[in-house]
Amino acid sequence: MEIMIFYGVGMIGIAIILIAFMGFLSNMLKKISRKLEESPVHELEERISQLENEIALLKKDKR
Repeated sequence: MEIMIFYGVGMIGIAIILIAFMGFLSNMLKKISRKLEESPVHELEERISQLENEIALLKKDKR
């Protein structure tokens, strides 16, 4: 009987630890994604797309 109680408490403890770990991982992923959005690579990609649009407009003007 006592073994079943210890087993149940242990399973609940493991579940709580897993939930806390999942929360920690989700917070880390959010921070990483924010840093990637603010990174210079993102800004460079936006600038490249703007330049490509300007080139396309210039090509249209030449025609």
